[in-house]
Amino acid sequence: MKKITLVILAFVFVFALLSLQAPKTAFAYKTADSQPIAPNVWTGGDQEVSVDLVANPAPDGLELKSEGIKVTTPGQICHEFRGVSYHWNAEIRMLKNGVWTKVTSTGSWVPNEEGVYVVCADANLVGTYALFAYYNCPAESPVDPR
Repeated sequence: MKKITLVILAFVFVFALLSLQAPKTAFAYKTADSQPIAPNVWTGGDQEVSVDLVANPAPDGLELKSEGIKVTTPGQICHEFRGVSYHWNAEIRMLKNGVWTKVTSTGSWVPNEEGVYVVCADANLVGTYALFAYYNCPAESPVDPR
């Protein structure tokens, strides 16, 4: 009986050691490649253009989330933005003299909260615009001291 108990204990011990070495599954936010927070879908504007962040760097604290959109006829431009569901705030900026200048941007659900969230701006000036965003870390819930 002692031998069977020792064999079972040895088996459990070896199994425990092997399970510690097994690869773990990590949970993380989807990357931009697998689930973009701003699918590249502009409405309005004339033509999508590449943005050169080396020549025209993103403003401090902001990440570029779209290709640029070239506007030759003033009007409204909009871009889908899923990041709002993950604590990201978006803003549309215009390239002026090598600097990304903030333009008034508004976000809304189209056609309602069951639709898609879009960020829009009135592109009153001819030029290049792009969508930038920053992560707004949610405040932690207060801990109940009870």
